[in-house]
Amino acid sequence: MINEDLEILYNNYYGENKIIPCRCGVASEKEYLLSNPKIVFALKEPHTSKSEINITSGLERQIIRGLKGRSFERGWSYTWVQAGIWAYAIHNGFKSYQELRKPLYEAQGIQTIGMINIKKSGGGPSAIRNGISKRAKIEAALWKKELEIMHPDLIICGNTYNDIVENLVLPKIPLLKTKDFYYHYSKWNYGDNTSILLQFWHPGRRGDRDQTLKTLNLLIDGLKKKEPFVTNNFGKIEEKTIKRIEKQGPPVIRLTRWETTLSLPKKGSKEPKKDGDTTIYGVDTEGKERIYAQVPSEQWAEWSKTDSMWKDAHSAMIQRLLSDPSTRDTVILINIEAALKKGEEDTAIKLWDALSDTTKAEIIAKQNT
Repeated sequence: MINEDLEILYNNYYGENKIIPCRCGVASEKEYLLSNPKIVFALKEPHTSKSEINITSGLERQIIRGLKGRSFERGWSYTWVQAGIWAYAIHNGFKSYQELRKPLYEAQGIQTIGMINIKKSGGGPSAIRNGISKRAKIEAALWKKELEIMHPDLIICGNTYNDIVENLVLPKIPLLKTKDFYYHYSKWNYGDNTSILLQFWHPGRRGDRDQTLKTLNLLIDGLKKKEPFVTNNFGKIEEKTIKRIEKQGPPVIRLTRWETTLSLPKKGSKEPKKDGDTTIYGVDTEGKERIYAQVPSEQWAEWSKTDSMWKDAHSAMIQRLLSDPSTRDTVILINIEAALKKGEEDTAIKLWDALSDTTKAEIIAKQNT
């Protein structure tokens, strides 16, 4: 077990019953080991004034919140929201930052990562470069062993790349040049394992987060083209999003509501509006409402036809609307329009026959004016 091995490492390094400044590791070992690639964020120092902090236990709390559709705690959102989005995008496909800016995606991303700090004691809101480099060198044996225990495929170095590769004595390989920066990577072989170290920004970075995400996409694509190890070992998480959600907590027994995001084009753009993800909520066996599924727009057509609970709930809703005189004709008209779009004229005619005489007369009158 990763965290158990790390605990042994800390006790050996600091001594038993001594203060351990910063416990690092993985927040969800099962999800981390299932992920492909296994990602570790190598960051600078804990943002805390406390003498002891357990980052993984804090991340566990954020995962629980995010899987319920709740935002991360304020003190944890600054760095870990963006870290979760980066990890989720690498595993499930890159979209715009706003499309991925959802507690569920953030939590699922955090589930699949590990993390270390190269300086173990806490610091303030802005890190002091020389102090971090000095401590990184002193504590190199510790954070190196942390990485070996987690043996990630990809180490995202959040403004720590130079310190790490210098201490590991690794060559810097050019990867991508932009107008503002030249990104590098390194390949670290240790034992039977290989890790790619990627030079990148700290996940707490401000600025244009959508552009930062696009840059990360370019870097991952670049690695796949340059490194056979990446091409052969980086892929998507095999379990589909829906299955992963359904495993969390007691089973949902009744659906209650759903909502669909809408991606509006930028001002002046001629691109049409796009339907986004649909989030469906339900009540579980403990009577608590939680997210039942979050379905990407491109998967909706297939999923809505095959998920039995959704089909039952949707059918029951339609029956309730049809049984109510105030909504019956509206539902029928919506379905007539859908049938005509699909070219199903016979179905549209049958639905027309089911309309009330009043609504038929109103439609005919409008056409004659």
